[in-house]
Formats: sequence, C-alpha cells, structure tokens
Amino acid sequence: MKIEPVLASTQQEIGSSLLQYISSVLQFFRGGSGSPPLLLAYPPALPPSLARTRIYDTPTVFGIQPKSWYKIIQSRFLHFCLPAPARHFPPPPGLHSKRMLVPWQQQFPALLQRFLSRYFAGQSSRSPELFASISQLSNAQKRGIFEFVASQLRTVTPADVKNYYHNTWVKQFSESPAPYRSEIQELVREVVVTHGEEVREAIQVFVARHPEKQFNLRQLQQVFNIAKYRTKAEDASEARTEGSEGFSVSIDQCLLFQTACGMQE
Repeated sequence: MKIEPVLASTQQEIGSSLLQYISSVLQFFRGGSGSPPLLLAYPPALPPSLARTRIYDTPTVFGIQPKSWYKIIQSRFLHFCLPAPARHFPPPPGLHSKRMLVPWQQQFPALLQRFLSRYFAGQSSRSPELFASISQLSNAQKRGIFEFVASQLRTVTPADVKNYYHNTWVKQFSESPAPYRSEIQELVREVVVTHGEEVREAIQVFVARHPEKQFNLRQLQQVFNIAKYRTKAEDASEARTEGSEGFSVSIDQCLLFQTACGMQE
C-alpha cells in the first residue's frame, strides 16, 4: 500500500470526525437514546476532501498504518472509556480478531447444553449437571463437542475449544493437586525413579490413597510428569556435585604433594 502524506488540515478533519463518532459511542453506552452505533466494524466517514469513505481505507493517518487504527482504538481508548461488554466489537472487513461482543468462554455452557440436548432430554444449563452428562458420553461423542462449539462460534477452532475444555472448564469440578505436591514428589521418587515404574502407576497409587477426592487425570498426568523431570534433574545435579567434590584438592594437599615429590628426587 502506498503511503501518502497527510496535511495538517486533513489531520484536523480526521480527528474531528473520529471524535464526533467516539462521542456518539460514549453517549449511547452512557444511557443515550437511539440505535447502538456500529462499533468501528464500519468506522466513521472521512471528510469529503479525502474522497474516501472509511478510516481503514486511508493510506496513512498521523503516520499510522490503516489497520493499526482499529487496534489502537480497541486496546487503548475504548478499554478505558467503555463498559467491559462494549470493549469487544467485530473487526473491520478483512481484519481478524479473536475478540467478540461477549467472550466465547461465557457462551460455552449454553452451547454445551444445546449439544447435550441431542442425547439427554431436559438437559440443565448448570455446569455441574453439564459435566455429569458429559461423563456419560463416549469418547467419539465427546470429540463432537469441540466440533459443534467451534462451528457455532466461527471465531475459534476445535483445538481452541478442546484446550479450554480440558485446561480450564473441567478443572472447576476436580480437586487441585497443588496441596499434594510434596507427596507427589516423594511418590514419583519411590515408584518411578527407584523402582522404574511408569508415571501412570504412580498416579494409580496416588488416587488409591485419596478415594474421597475427585482428581482430574489429565491435570494429574501433567503434575506427575513435572515432578518426574524435576526429580531426575535434582538427582543429576547432585551426582555432578558429588563427582566434582571427589576430585577436589585443597592448597595444603597440593603443597604436601609437591614437598613429597621433592624429597623423592
């Protein structure tokens, strides 16, 4: 895109047009009447002297590239001036944004309910009931959740939904392993490092010790793997330290050695 200079008078016209538009946005969100303004999905018209219709179509405004206007207004201005739900608005055509009017994670339970209604009549929208219903699905049916939610949102991929589901949403229904880190570390050293068993064996022992607790197995796998690598790293560090100490010689020992060698000569 060719960068054209913008005269000072033109800059003032642009600034005036933009401020008028922002003023209408603020008036609406502060209780003003009328229909809601299109939150920069279709930005304000430029002055006639520019012979263009959109701020994003201008080559340069105040030395700023066109699409940068959207990011600046979104991240710096509206973030401080508008309520939280109004800070997320659709991008201009051709500019992808991961933000929506409502964060997609907030829509996740409602979409889950719609998906689960295929299999369970009268499915509740409460998260605990949703989780209980999901536990009754087969693995193939569970994978369908990610495809369905992504197809409804159209702004995220099935991988994004899967990551949010496993690493965030389901954790609210399970016990955190954080208070058990010392026990997990000792168990890893005993079962995995000393006896050479797999990590899954150590997890089974840990779960059997706490039958009254509900742990997330995926989260436990991550914690046990971290404990395994940490234990091995500590052992390797200690071995290196012991090895270096085994060959250490003090200055006095060196002097005695040199004296003994001199006497033999």
